[in-house]
Amino acid sequence: AAAALEGAAAARPDWPPAPGCLTNALGVWKTWDGHGVHANYCAGSVVVHRSLPHGGCFADVRDIVEGLRDSGFAASIIVATRDPGASLRTKIQRHQRDANAAADEQALALAALAELVAAPPAPVVIWSYET
Repeated sequence: AAAALEGAAAARPDWPPAPGCLTNALGVWKTWDGHGVHANYCAGSVVVHRSLPHGGCFADVRDIVEGLRDSGFAASIIVATRDPGASLRTKIQRHQRDANAAADEQALALAALAELVAAPPAPVVIWSYET
């Protein structure tokens, strides 16, 4: 898919990008530590993956969208869902050994996602692991 995007970008009449284009796009990379960020500056695309919580905090998706837009990227949101029971089991096994804390974090994440989907800052697609 990345090769197809790069090929499509290279075929555009405005290729190669203006010198400032890549400089501005690199601001997105500097904002992140590289974990959960997949940028393809040739195609002008960036994917930011954030679990809730991520690294001990709840990322502000609205701020992420705004930062991407400020750097010249269009933004869409993909909310990846999973069976809550399976998600909680995995969370307890891999990320949060305290079952009560894991359940509390999951409840906070569900509330944050419900709020995000109800009033999104960008187009939203909901995708399920079970499909």
